Amino acid sequence: MVFAQWDTLPNQTWDRLGYHNCTCDTSFTSIDNSKPTVKSSLSIYPNPVEGDVVTIKSSSAIRSVTIANLKGQIVYKAEGLGRAKNMMIPVSKLASNMYILTAETKNGTTHQDKLIIR
Repeated sequence: MVFAQWDTLPNQTWDRLGYHNCTCDTSFTSIDNSKPTVKSSLSIYPNPVEGDVVTIKSSSAIRSVTIANLKGQIVYKAEGLGRAKNMMIPVSKLASNMYILTAETKNGTTHQDKLIIR
């Protein structure tokens, strides 16, 4: 049984704001997350970009990279990159602005960061 203060509602009432008593199912005690967590690191530089190229380095192989403007329009996309852990992206045709760079690695990790083109 869970007890809370300032109870203005009857037991098991969930349709209004407020704290109340409820009978909780205690058979559920934890979440089993049997899938191992695999992390990878990713760095993007230079950022902000003042030249023609931005470099991505990852601790695991890069599967895909997309760059989208702030309207959500994809302005650059590369997929099927093999086993490359480093990638140089030409950005000379992109206007000076802020973009969202999304990179997915082979282990399934998705990295998202802002990219500033000056």
